[in-house]
Amino acid sequence: MADDEEITTPTPPPPPSRKKWGWLVPVLLAILVYLLWPKEQHQETVERPARERWQGATARVEERELPRQLELSGTLTSVREATLSTRLSGRLLELTVEEGDRVNAGQVLARVDTSDLESRTAQARAGEVVAQAGTVQARATVRTAQSGLEQAQAQLKALESQRGEVNARLELARTEHQRQSFLAAEGAIAQQVADRARADFEVARSQQEQLEAGLKRARAGVEAARAQLEEARMGISSSQAMVEQARAGTEAVASNLSYGLVQAPFPGVVSRKFLRQGELATPGAPILEIQDPYHLQLEVSVPEEALEAVRPGQTLELALGSRKLRGRVRQIVPEADPASRSFTVKVAVENPKAELIPGMYGKLGLTTGKRQAVLVPSKAVSRRGQLQEVQVIDPEGYPELRLIKTGQAQGEMLEVLSGLKADETVGLP
Repeated sequence: MADDEEITTPTPPPPPSRKKWGWLVPVLLAILVYLLWPKEQHQETVERPARERWQGATARVEERELPRQLELSGTLTSVREATLSTRLSGRLLELTVEEGDRVNAGQVLARVDTSDLESRTAQARAGEVVAQAGTVQARATVRTAQSGLEQAQAQLKALESQRGEVNARLELARTEHQRQSFLAAEGAIAQQVADRARADFEVARSQQEQLEAGLKRARAGVEAARAQLEEARMGISSSQAMVEQARAGTEAVASNLSYGLVQAPFPGVVSRKFLRQGELATPGAPILEIQDPYHLQLEVSVPEEALEAVRPGQTLELALGSRKLRGRVRQIVPEADPASRSFTVKVAVENPKAELIPGMYGKLGLTTGKRQAVLVPSKAVSRRGQLQEVQVIDPEGYPELRLIKTGQAQGEMLEVLSGLKADETVGLP
């Protein structure tokens, strides 16, 4: 039966023996004591030797008032630059210069084909010659007309000089005719005598009429000669106008011949070449670009707040690569960049040996006020690789090695940006 059955309970496993892990505790304690106490005492004895007082010379860290410098960067450009082109259209017969070549003022750099223009110039000059020939002919006509007028005037004058004599003979013949007619009527003389007197009167009157007709013709000849002379003179004016017009046309065509030569406007260097020999040049299209390497300028963007420290003609310190030089402010462009609120300042740089090249990077030092700076003697600073350090001497005379950061040199002193304070003492080697 179930009640008679025996219920059995499972027996738990025996606990682990303490003798098995008991050795671990004293070992751990021994290691801990060895690591924490005996070793620490040993290291302190080795790494902390007795400090010695500084025996060398010392210097005091100073605080001075220095000018506040603003360093600005810019680009070196040429004061004079020129892009050369031509007014003509034609092929480049000659273009021998290359980029980097030095050229002189007035030197011919390129030559454009002007054969068509030369043909038109020859035609214009031929027209001028024809017009000049017309002027010569017109002047000859004037001389002929002048001579004809003089002859007509001389003839008129001769006839006028005869007029008095002819009129006198006519009056004498008229009087004699009247007297002889009266006497013949009275029977005092023969009729034959009266008839002869009447015939003489008729001859005298005929001579006077002929003279008046000659005078009329002479006056008409003088007027005609004057008209011819005036017409001839007008022909000269017309011919001269044609000559001037032909000469102007010749000069206009000939002047364009000069545009077939591309010349350097100033001494410089060829900085860019747009076309090659044999290619087509068109009016206004660039052929060459030259720069003046002897007169340069550093173009710098100056912030608006620092602009009051710049004035035209001012001399400023510049740095171009490894070169230190001075430049003069030649222009302040009176227009600000709307994005940066800065103004372009151009500083003239003389380059007589053409050692500097346009496009070089340069720096400009601008004094904008005063500032306080901490200075330390340069010889007190030692360097280990990129690190700078000094020996700072405490009031008891013990040195302490300290890292510092320096700035620009100020004579025999160095500006300290961090790591030192004024009136601290540093050791000198």
